[in-house]
Order: sequence, then C-alpha cells, then structure tokens
Amino acid sequence: MTHREEPVAVLVSCCEFERLRGKRVQFRDAYKAFLKSHSIREIGVDSHFAAAARDRTNGRKVTL
Repeated sequence: MTHREEPVAVLVSCCEFERLRGKRVQFRDAYKAFLKSHSIREIGVDSHFAAAARDRTNGRKVTL
C-alpha cells in the first residue's frame, strides 16, 4: 500500500507478524521489575519528586 507513491504498509501473515513482533514486555511490567531491583533513592530520585514538580500556581485568566 502506498500514500503519495511512498510505501506505508506491508501485508504479512499472522504467523510472520507474531514472529516479527516477538515477546515484548509491557512498560508497566518492566517498570515494576525495575523498581523491585532498584530503590528510588538509589537512582537519585527524591521520594517527593512528583509532588514538588507539580505546578501549583493559578492558571491563566480566560474570557469566554
């Protein structure tokens, strides 16, 4: 399949697609495994990082 004369898609069998895709780990699972083997402090992130990074200022004024 082409779009503006450039290839954009290829048709392959389901078997070939699964072979090419392989067994990929979901990000959520990889992150959980990472946290089990590394502490947040060990990698240099403060435990209150997310709370401190949040912008708590008022939003801009909007006229509707």
